[in-house]
Amino acid sequence: MGKKDNQKKGTGKGINMGIIAAAVVFIALIGYMASKSSDKKEIQAQTASQEQKTEGGGLIETRTILPADMWKGRAAEAYRLAAEIPQVVDRQYCYCDCSKNPRFKHKTLLTCYTDDHGANCDICQNEVFMTYDLYKKGYSIPDIKTEVDKEFGKYGGHIG
Repeated sequence: MGKKDNQKKGTGKGINMGIIAAAVVFIALIGYMASKSSDKKEIQAQTASQEQKTEGGGLIETRTILPADMWKGRAAEAYRLAAEIPQVVDRQYCYCDCSKNPRFKHKTLLTCYTDDHGANCDICQNEVFMTYDLYKKGYSIPDIKTEVDKEFGKYGGHIG
């Protein structure tokens, strides 16, 4: 009888350890999923906050856009366009995700043109060209934002 009692106690410990291990894995999985969800919510909150700030007509990015004549070609054209319609470019999320990099401290697509980032980033340039084209075709700022989000959002980054 002594052996059977010991075996039962040992088996119970093995089951308990298995349950504990499964619980730890489950908790870790929930934590991982919650962090992914919070990243998405953070981006959506940032966009909502930006939209509230610009409803009154003010810009989110208040730093000066660098002069286009500092660059040549495509980069110069991108800076020129950003300077021509800052109120529209300021409403766009930058899909190179520079706002997530603490080194840049970027707020919107317009921020990319307050330093040299816009001169060296094809994503930023392509976004400003598309934004400008849609603006010249008569699209409203919300419609431009929707179209830019559709085009660039399919590559990742910003949602919403």
